Amino acid sequence: MAEELVGEEEFEALVRPLIGLEVSLLWKGYGTAIFLELGVLGPPSRPGGRGNGEACIAIEEDWRVETQRAVAFGSSDSRGEIAAGIASLQGSLMTAISFAGRIRELLVEFSNGQGLRTMVMTRRDPEWSIRLPDGRWLGVEAGRITLDHGEAKGLSSVETTVSEGADAIAARWGIPRLEPAPGKCRDCRSFVHLDGDFALLDYGCCTATGGPFDGKVVHIRSGCPEFSQDAVAG
Repeated sequence: MAEELVGEEEFEALVRPLIGLEVSLLWKGYGTAIFLELGVLGPPSRPGGRGNGEACIAIEEDWRVETQRAVAFGSSDSRGEIAAGIASLQGSLMTAISFAGRIRELLVEFSNGQGLRTMVMTRRDPEWSIRLPDGRWLGVEAGRITLDHGEAKGLSSVETTVSEGADAIAARWGIPRLEPAPGKCRDCRSFVHLDGDFALLDYGCCTATGGPFDGKVVHIRSGCPEFSQDAVAG
């Protein structure tokens, strides 16, 4: 089915069901791309894979996350800074979705007081898309808001292949854990992320001296008695 053009009032009505949904999964894709899965996550299509939320916001070009007075982090930051920033947004609620600036850049606001703003830096349309709960996708083409009944433009064939590979790794490695585990590995100061160009692996290496997983691969949701709170977590 062909794309439909929608006005700003219709856009507001279409995104209204997303307000109040939780950012249940926020993950980094290839380059500057990030994906926000909203609401309850469905079962993964493959063992160990990522489940899709009730809705999704995909951003391919540059972006930044703002507090009331400063930039918290953005697409030009290091992988570690982006990972820490992403963790701070996960679990917050959507409070508003609107446009910012002269062109249709997306502004998403969260219950933790931060806002995510897209920032295309070349002569092209803003590179964002929103999957609605009914499966349709909102986006921008030639400066106009579009509503598409087809697939999103978010994942390239290369990124899809790498994502499937990451899912296969997750199915093989699982989520090692030893109780009592007072926290998750992603929040532990001894966790070092296995962070490649795509940043799709939810795994890292434990560096806790004498710990049960020292020198071993662990999942971000793993944990053990040697957990020690990372200064950037929480």
